[in-house]
Amino acid sequence: MNELLKKTRRAAAWFYMLNKRLFRRWSFLIILALAPVMVWVMSILAYEDKGVINITIYSRDSLSSVSEIIQSDSVINIETSPTEEDAVEKVRRGECDGAWIFDSEYYDIIDASVKRYMVKPVVKAVMREDTLALKMAREKLYSAIYKDYNYGVYKQFVKQELNISDEAKIEEVYKDKIVPEKLFKMVYLSGEEVGDNDNYLLSPVRGLLAAWLVLFGLVSGMYYMQDKRNGLFDRMGNGNEWLREAGYHLVILIDAAIIMGITMCISGLATSFFNELKCMLVFVLMVMAFCCIIRKVCIIPQVIGMLIPLFTVIMLGLGPVFITLKEFVVFKYINPTYLYLMSIHSSVTFYELCVYCFFMNVICYLLYKLRSNTKI
Repeated sequence: MNELLKKTRRAAAWFYMLNKRLFRRWSFLIILALAPVMVWVMSILAYEDKGVINITIYSRDSLSSVSEIIQSDSVINIETSPTEEDAVEKVRRGECDGAWIFDSEYYDIIDASVKRYMVKPVVKAVMREDTLALKMAREKLYSAIYKDYNYGVYKQFVKQELNISDEAKIEEVYKDKIVPEKLFKMVYLSGEEVGDNDNYLLSPVRGLLAAWLVLFGLVSGMYYMQDKRNGLFDRMGNGNEWLREAGYHLVILIDAAIIMGITMCISGLATSFFNELKCMLVFVLMVMAFCCIIRKVCIIPQVIGMLIPLFTVIMLGLGPVFITLKEFVVFKYINPTYLYLMSIHSSVTFYELCVYCFFMNVICYLLYKLRSNTKI
């Protein structure tokens, strides 16, 4: 018991002294401050206009579909123009990405399309180029127009099949039968319901912070190489060198994990305390092993510095940070953040993360045994 207490005190003292030394490094402080600054900037942007695409609308009359598009909580920034020429000119000057110009005979065309069982254009979309964002934005336009078309089909059917001609009665019955509740309930694999008020501009924050923590681990590998070559560990002997290496990485990663956890809580993206703690714990141990492996393979700090941009591209470009694609699954074992990000809402992926962490540490230990006689 006394021996265990002695080792604990020694580890705590080592943790404190190493942290004290790290906080005297400007590079460490700058990298440490990147996370809160990044989230702070994104939080400010989240309270500004939320649109990722700007659309201007012109309609001569007050239309229900136009009102729905303007009032909806969407990723589209909507503004109106007083004239059709003004809307087109805004697109030409690059002040907006596209313009939707509603026909002056909108309802007449809808009714004519219903009666003749054919669809005629009721909106003219003006754009400089047809991008993926504009195609996705038009889905919102289609859904708004479809409601008017659907009501026209309903009204035509009631008049022909039920011989009811009272427009007010037809509209009253239609509105009375509209189901206000949502048809879909979105949940994660863990069963947690997806919040309706989640700000999509803050959704990449967890992925960015995870990538930042990995980069912090890679930097810790460079620090370790420099400190070992400067003789910092000469008095500690060669016993338990693997634990010393792992402990060096852990000190820095624990600092980063604490900052990351606090930042997640402040941004409102954190889940339950236990879920965040268990995922973060395994993620930190996995990153520790990953960085040890990279350090053993690279041999010199300059090589790690050259690889940092590559790992940044892999983590941000081939992971579920900004967009999730099934093709990303192929890269999940070379992307140290992938399993962590997916494990937050999936217990199955969390177990996979644990297995991956175990094998990464085994590989790290084997490399240590193979390269135990080297200076790195």
